[in-house]
Amino acid sequence: VIIVSVWQGIGYYTLIMVAALQSIPTPLFEAARLDNASKLQVFFRITLPLISPQLFFVLIIMTIGSFKVFDTVKIMTGGGPNDATNTLVYYIYGFRTTNIGYASATGVVLMAIIALLTLLYFRLLSRKIHYQ
Repeated sequence: VIIVSVWQGIGYYTLIMVAALQSIPTPLFEAARLDNASKLQVFFRITLPLISPQLFFVLIIMTIGSFKVFDTVKIMTGGGPNDATNTLVYYIYGFRTTNIGYASATGVVLMAIIALLTLLYFRLLSRKIHYQ
């Protein structure tokens, strides 16, 4: 299930990262080359800081997407043997007809978990993001 989920989203995230890498001005790399900067220095001091907003966006979108995995589990395993591949969204789906109140309460808990993780990402990583 993990392999299929990664394969499903890799194109979108690759497109974002390629666009981020292409948006870096080439004179910065030329200046680093003139200053005899190593490839590691160029990566950690130029490339990584300039693509950090896109990396941050991808991190948040991937976190939210990992909690929303439903279709892959439903099609591939149906929850798996002994609920081994059961996710929170699939758990909510199981109560869609029998106990709607419980399903909606679990949905609110899912929203709170995602909001808490996103807030945590913003608190911990917002100082490391370099906006141009």
